[in-house]
Amino acid sequence: MEAKKIATVIIDDSKSEIKKLVGELETFSEIDLVKTCSNPQKAGKILKEIKPQLVFLDVEMPGKTGFDILKEMKTYKDFNATVVFYTAYDKYVLEALRQSAFDYLLKPVQYNELSNVISRFQKERFSGNNDFRKKLDKILPSGNSRVFIPSATGLRFLYKDEIVLFAFQHPKLNKSAWCALLIDQQTVEIKKKTNAKSIIQILQDPNYFKINQSAILNLRYLSAIEFKTRRCILIPPFNNFELVLSRSAFNELRDSFDIL
Repeated sequence: MEAKKIATVIIDDSKSEIKKLVGELETFSEIDLVKTCSNPQKAGKILKEIKPQLVFLDVEMPGKTGFDILKEMKTYKDFNATVVFYTAYDKYVLEALRQSAFDYLLKPVQYNELSNVISRFQKERFSGNNDFRKKLDKILPSGNSRVFIPSATGLRFLYKDEIVLFAFQHPKLNKSAWCALLIDQQTVEIKKKTNAKSIIQILQDPNYFKINQSAILNLRYLSAIEFKTRRCILIPPFNNFELVLSRSAFNELRDSFDIL
């Protein structure tokens, strides 16, 4: 009896990258390429309707990342696809994917790497070890889990508690840009055109508070507030930072803690 083919979908905003991957997949008789999609806004609907077994998913696309699409997939009933991230991004992304048990394929696609990905899928498929939701829980934000931050070079995966603050025009940088200051005092430059609102939406954590137009502070690192000056004093070694609450932020923070 002929083995059932693997229903496969490709999601990538680059039509040229889709074409390359399609060309390679056509050499695998076990692959049934059901659909390709270059519009990330339509990807969720396609996946929900088709319920493929294998999905090749680009990491960063305009308006919606691969991880945004993953969040949508989590809500789909009886959805248990194997997701392979199809990416050109750096070691930070790859390490996070490895830790979460998601597979990945580097751009430009190489036949041997693609063959290995399909072989791993086949083994997982027949062993019955593919638990899509368990993998999602390892990579999507919850509690102090990793968040994916759009950096100047790609996507950076960080634990929430290792981010001290986000600052615009940080003193360690000689140019105007949002950046994240980490607990080890490294800085990560944020992708251009990223604003404070989008950073807060990514974090989805009330402990991150916009203290003024140029800073979003992780309140876990706040040691004290001087009422007279509205100065924020952070825990060492960040206690030498000059951070001042705007009047509106001071009032909002004071009200949230019910301080007279």
